[in-house]
Amino acid sequence: MDMDKDTAVIHLLTNFAYIDYHIAQEEVEVIKKYASKKGINVDIDSIIEFAEKNANDEELKFYADSINFLNQNLTEDEKIELLKAADELIKSDGAVLKGEEVKLEMLSKNWGIDLKKIK
Repeated sequence: MDMDKDTAVIHLLTNFAYIDYHIAQEEVEVIKKYASKKGINVDIDSIIEFAEKNANDEELKFYADSINFLNQNLTEDEKIELLKAADELIKSDGAVLKGEEVKLEMLSKNWGIDLKKIK
């Protein structure tokens, strides 16, 4: 898959949704709502399907590439907005796993953003 800002954003959010090895409908709705709000026009269903089928190999590489790409191509405000969306996403299915919290914390540290800015 080619990397662009919109694809990277949706891959990042999809990876957050799949941390529990299942993407709940509530999580899909959060991803699609964020995409609509930001004018992102990619095939979200295909990206979700890709993540589910390739969760332990290709998707992990794409997730890492997405993080790096977005780190270089988003402003701090855009990163904060995306972290807020990831926070909403991990809460949307009603069960926040420790791994989801850790992943959010690691991403915010990677991007140099204090988690307090998104809570």
